[in-house]
Amino acid sequence: ATAGTATPLPGYLIQTSKSVTNDAAVSQPGFPTTGWYPVSARSTVYAGLLQNNKYPDPFYSTRMKDVPASDFTVPWWYRTDLNLDSVDQRTYLDFSGVLSKADVWVNGTLVANKDAVNGAYTRHDLDVTSLVKAGANAVAFKVYPNDPNKDLSMGWIDWAQTPPDKNMGIVRDVLVRRSGPVALRNAHVVQKLATNLGHVDLTVKADVRNDSASTVSTTVSGTVAGKAITQNVSLAAKETKTVTFSTVGIDNPNVWWPADMGGQPLYSVDLSAAVGGTASDSSHSRFGVRNVTSTLNSSGGRGYTINGRPLLPKGGGWSPDLFLRWNPTYVQDKLKYVLDMGLNTVRLEGHIEPDEFFDMADELGVLTMPGWECCDKWEGNNNGSEPGDKWTAADYPIAKASMASEANRLRDHPSVISFLIGSDFAPDATVEKGYLDALSAADWP
Repeated sequence: ATAGTATPLPGYLIQTSKSVTNDAAVSQPGFPTTGWYPVSARSTVYAGLLQNNKYPDPFYSTRMKDVPASDFTVPWWYRTDLNLDSVDQRTYLDFSGVLSKADVWVNGTLVANKDAVNGAYTRHDLDVTSLVKAGANAVAFKVYPNDPNKDLSMGWIDWAQTPPDKNMGIVRDVLVRRSGPVALRNAHVVQKLATNLGHVDLTVKADVRNDSASTVSTTVSGTVAGKAITQNVSLAAKETKTVTFSTVGIDNPNVWWPADMGGQPLYSVDLSAAVGGTASDSSHSRFGVRNVTSTLNSSGGRGYTINGRPLLPKGGGWSPDLFLRWNPTYVQDKLKYVLDMGLNTVRLEGHIEPDEFFDMADELGVLTMPGWECCDKWEGNNNGSEPGDKWTAADYPIAKASMASEANRLRDHPSVISFLIGSDFAPDATVEKGYLDALSAADWP
């Protein structure tokens, strides 16, 4: 196994928990799956059942309403085989996008329960090294019903008819990561662009984590915008350090602009961690050099500048597929329509799309304004007469973790010009502080 690989689970077999008597058995290799439904790597339960022709065309007459809602009031299992060529490397399951909570099992062992894996946006990096073996392994997610009024997830509010499963399922990739004793996570670039755009200072930061039981020394090296960076790090057993590399200066950088204002050049950050001269983990990501500022104007509206020039966001609300099915051709066509209409921005109110969406937006020069949605649990504490349950003590850490995960994921995408922590209503002070602390910790620009 090569160090630093991240391979998505390719798909699952799904089945209602009504037909499963022993939870631990489902994740045992060789578990009989006759009658289970094959679905893609990102699939709600209803989308998967449509894929298997279990229900007729949902866009005809009242067929979506005719589906028995009771089918989705119980958990559904997502199961897949995982074949590993060796166990020389450590093995992780790295994911977000579970709607809205799940028990995660590997080879008959419960790795994390639904209290830990809760919220559509929270990211989980589960070390399953001690549970896997060379050859056949099995992974199973017991996905619990989603209720946007009770869970910090995704809903449809009044935009469209809500699917009968309320979008329960797994809608982003579950990555299988392999590495040596040291794992690299969360590499990103803090940038300072001169007012005249003639120089940028780039400071790369990354989390370096020792998951082994003994002290290690690691050399983390690589490039940012083609310039070499390196640092030696000593880590105690199970220790994580955030490494800040020496600042790299670039004269006359290629600056990123929205489509109607200039070009969309992108730079790369490539890092690898070596232990005793052997590669342990690696990471690759892209970023654009640009500076966005925003202020409240005299009328109380928010004004933006990009690279010192006034920016007029012209756009509309983005809606994904009703069943959250991912189709890159469809998405790219829709983003091109945005530009064809003379617009430059899309607003993602909830339904924050997978990574490839933001890669496309970066490449096309379409600005994005992601954020949490109104009219459900996200604004349950402060939402006028709109639906959404009040928060309990358990919700605050889930919300903060959701903000941290999305901030880490989106901060280097030049197309992302803001993250809106409220929609119809501003969050209350306690909720807001959780979001702002998470954004600050992520070096959100």
